[in-house]
Amino acid sequence: MAGLYIHIPFCKQACHYCDFHFTVSLRHKASLIQAMFQEIKLQKDFFEDTEPLQSVYFGGGTPSLLQDSEIAQFLDLASQIFGIKSEAEITLEANPDDISLNRLKAWRGLGINRLSIGLQSFNDRVLQWTNRAHSADQSQNSVLWTQEAGFSNFSVDMIYGIPLLTRADFETDIAQFLTLKSPHISAYNLTIESGTYFGKQKKRGLLPVLSDSDDVWQMQYALQALQDGGYEQYEISNFAKKGFKAVHNSSYWHGAPYLGIGPSAHSYKPFVRYMNPANNRKYIESITQNQLFGIEEKLTAEDRINEYLLTRLRLASGVNLLELNAMGYDLKNQSAETLAAYLTEELLVLEGDVIKLTEAGKLQADRIVQDFFV
Repeated sequence: MAGLYIHIPFCKQACHYCDFHFTVSLRHKASLIQAMFQEIKLQKDFFEDTEPLQSVYFGGGTPSLLQDSEIAQFLDLASQIFGIKSEAEITLEANPDDISLNRLKAWRGLGINRLSIGLQSFNDRVLQWTNRAHSADQSQNSVLWTQEAGFSNFSVDMIYGIPLLTRADFETDIAQFLTLKSPHISAYNLTIESGTYFGKQKKRGLLPVLSDSDDVWQMQYALQALQDGGYEQYEISNFAKKGFKAVHNSSYWHGAPYLGIGPSAHSYKPFVRYMNPANNRKYIESITQNQLFGIEEKLTAEDRINEYLLTRLRLASGVNLLELNAMGYDLKNQSAETLAAYLTEELLVLEGDVIKLTEAGKLQADRIVQDFFV
């Protein structure tokens, strides 16, 4: 069940909301890619069993900035070091402005069998406001070409909670997403992080603000429209047609081991978490000297319980109380008052030994899960 995540920290330009680790300078791209190849070699003994990888995920940043030869080298090396299952999910995040029919065919030839396309919106005002590098027309074409190139498995990103849009504008945007017939959609609420351009604008009082009621309306409208369109909300932010749940991300949520390669990448195996600091220069220096760059954190029993709650409550399958009991946390008794209150408020539902978020509870998921932390 192992997965490999490859973080490509390069972008053409900075989206105003993004707080992931990236740089818009490609000056040291070749050196960093070589260091990442070396990190894979240094991590050859990371996994405790010899089962081949079930997923490889190129994330970022903007992995579609990679040359085809670089993608091929990553996959060849991963296959040599860890092995890759013949049916493995191999995903590449791509921006619409990097997508062409020729590139799509080349990616398929390299073994990429799933794309995650960063559309975000079909409203050009929103795309310009968020400083995306593509247009709505490019979004439309990128999906049409993806289908024409033979990709049956792909996902598109959608952002809601946008203050520029009227309700009519938002309904039009969602309708356009549904016409794509994408087998998977990731829908994210716009979050303003302090270190981003939007975060700085907000601090100065210059950022448009969406009212709480409109924010909730956009979320509820989007979620209902997707469900009506035949998508299963199998995780709070992820919707899939039957048979198209994301293998790689699902393994994260179910506690499977994964190795992260590159600056800022995270790794996990029971019961240890690793994080590469978000510093390209220091990463290159360390790996070039054959020194792994990651910081190790051993998870306590409490950490494991809280992580289980954090990931499982977001899933449609919910939190299994018997599994929590086996971890040493009898939630029914130790958090009886909290559980009873949320059941009474109809934010949670108890089905046998499983607790799940209701539709109303999904709006308050972060607060609910924190109230159960040990």
